Amino acid sequence: GKEDGTKSYAAIAGRTLNAEVSMVSYSGITTDCTFNTGKNVMTSIWDKYSAISGTAYTLDTNTDFAVINLGTNDASALNAEKTTENELLSAAKSLLTAMRNKYGEKTKIVWCYGMMGVDNRVERAFNTAVSELGGADSGFYYFTFSTKSSGGVHPLVSQHEAAATELCNFIKSLQQAS
Repeated sequence: GKEDGTKSYAAIAGRTLNAEVSMVSYSGITTDCTFNTGKNVMTSIWDKYSAISGTAYTLDTNTDFAVINLGTNDASALNAEKTTENELLSAAKSLLTAMRNKYGEKTKIVWCYGMMGVDNRVERAFNTAVSELGGADSGFYYFTFSTKSSGGVHPLVSQHEAAATELCNFIKSLQQAS
């Protein structure tokens, strides 16, 4: 398909915040359940140049915020009984821990979810992962988008714009609290 990453919530938020942005995007991916994408899961490709090469890139340890927007396909995997809520919780903690280890203590890590709807089991797993890793005291945050695409389809540009506004407001609130 034809998709323009410069019109995504992440790119829009980056421009709004005057921030440098680096994105990993992979359609159909889950946190750590091989459901739609063969062997590719976010826990194994989040820091790679590509899923094909497997070459890791060097992360900037001066990064202020790292944002994850993941969960829609995890809900599909749960519904298909390809994973469990406990496995999702474990995978979320694994991803957050790996990111913390590579970015360092300074980076605030924000897990977002919900642009294509919210499954309570997914939301609970991600909230629990953030909480069990120390939450705000350890630089981990959870954020649910109120902007939703309709009918479970990918968001329109206007919905990405609204989501970017929500994310920017959340990040600004974290900056003001520090």
